This record gives sequence, C-alpha cells and structure tokens, in this order.
Amino acid sequence: MQDPDRICIKILTAAVLFMLLYSLPVPAQSIGLSVSGTIADMQLTPGTTNQDSSISLTVTTDAGNWSVTASDPLVGKPTGTGGYMTEYNDTDARYIAAPAFKVLSDPFGMNTSPDPDPGITGYNGTPGAGTLLVYSGSKSPGTVTLPIIFSQAVTLTDPRLTNGNKYRIDILFTGTVLE
Repeated sequence: MQDPDRICIKILTAAVLFMLLYSLPVPAQSIGLSVSGTIADMQLTPGTTNQDSSISLTVTTDAGNWSVTASDPLVGKPTGTGGYMTEYNDTDARYIAAPAFKVLSDPFGMNTSPDPDPGITGYNGTPGAGTLLVYSGSKSPGTVTLPIIFSQAVTLTDPRLTNGNKYRIDILFTGTVLE
C-alpha cells in the first residue's frame, strides 16, 4: 500500500508542473506597416473620378490574423470634413479654418485589390470620420505588399482654389493583431 503523503506530493508536483507549463508567458504578436510611394500632387480634373495607384502598403506580421484600417485623423481640419479633401495652405502648413474653407463635394475613396494574396481580403470605401477596413488577413505570418488606389471624384461645381492652396487629406493606417 502506498503512503498517502507520497500520493499527495505526487499530485502537488503534477499540479505545479501543469501550472508552470500553462502559465508561461506567450510572446505578443506584432504587426508593422510601411507605405511606399507618394501622391503629393495628385492631379484633380473636374468632371472625372481621378485615381492614383502609386501607393502600396507593406504589412509585416508574425500573427496569423490581422487587419489594417484607414482613417482621416482630422488633425487641424474644420469640423464636418472627415473623409473629404479640404482646402490646405502649404505656405502656412495648415488647413484653412471655418467658415472660409472649401471642401470637395464627394468623399475621398480608397480601393484595394479584392483578393491580392491567398488568405488576404481587400475592401473599398471612404475613410470618413470613422475608420475603413482596408485589408484583413488570415494567413501564415510574413511580409506582403498590397496595392492601394486612391480616388477622388471632382464635379464641375466644386470650388476652384486660389492663392496657391490645394485640396488635401491625411490618411492614418493602423494595423491590428486579431485574436
């Protein structure tokens, strides 16, 4: 017959070993984003939807599930202009303040490749005042470069800018590791 104290010690040893094995910290997964290309002077022609495909987004992650969103951070922009190209003065490095500012009538658009790579899905829309899901992935970790096409419709009635001002929008990309 076994000694009850030995049985208790074996059970405690097994419980401690189980706790050690299952309470070890799991390294945090990460995601990194980089944008290449520039559209500093996207030509806007009235009466058309203007597009620029010179931008690509590189996602590097060790996570299997992730997403990338885009938003208009609204820094320095007049209220109510989220997702719209708004009058900007390069000399003063600022958006023109209300009530004198001008804004295009159609929102700024982003288009992606719907299925650029197995396990990755692209979405289209406008980053508005909220966030727009741009890409989501559920594939093996690694690095992938994804196309982004910016588009801006300009109507014949959109205000023409003076004083060397330009229409501008800032886009903030955010990568998230999903559980």
